[in-house]
Amino acid sequence: MKNLLAIAVLSLFSLVAHAESAASHSATGLDIARVISQTPDEGVCGIQPMTLVYEDSQGQRHTLNYLIQGSGCSSN
Repeated sequence: MKNLLAIAVLSLFSLVAHAESAASHSATGLDIARVISQTPDEGVCGIQPMTLVYEDSQGQRHTLNYLIQGSGCSSN
């Protein structure tokens, strides 16, 4: 359980690092005007990679890669 929590925390830091590198050096964060595609959560238990492709308000396309904890884990 502690390992799972550590992985989740590290994943969150990874997401923040990716978001910060993708953001346009402003205090407002990501400029997402339109979501083009997003990797679906496949319901697996464990860490899985996700990809978000979006268009900013200037019409430029960006890809954001990050990790999530899959939704398929049960608490039993």
